[in-house]
Amino acid sequence: MNHKKRNIIIIVTVVVIIVIIVLFEWAFRKAPDSVASQKAVFEMEAKSLVNSFVQDEQASDKKYLGKVILVAGTLESFTVNGKDKKVSVIIKDQGDMAGVICEFGMGSIDTLSLKVGNKLKVKGECNGFLMDVVLNKCSIVE
Repeated sequence: MNHKKRNIIIIVTVVVIIVIIVLFEWAFRKAPDSVASQKAVFEMEAKSLVNSFVQDEQASDKKYLGKVILVAGTLESFTVNGKDKKVSVIIKDQGDMAGVICEFGMGSIDTLSLKVGNKLKVKGECNGFLMDVVLNKCSIVE
């Protein structure tokens, strides 16, 4: 095989490998860990969001499910789950039966700054209502 054919085969092979790598990267791209850069569709007190789901879960699912929501309320508690690399923050007023569970990626929140009883504003994607309203991909809003 002469030099010209060998160089063409090498160039074509390199181009094919690059195309395959780019396609794999695009196909298996990870979704963002937080909605920090997205605009909230709804802004409300955590208690109002919970009450909406308690009063009419089906209508609230249609309205809020999959939407980015900014909620404000009181930090009741938080837990760090190292195994799942997540931090769960519960926003709820004292005495309320239900609240809003906000799920954060481990690197997207400073747990040292969290103080139970403080007011918080959290933005996240609504994932529905179990015993509490659940927001995923959360970020703290200053």
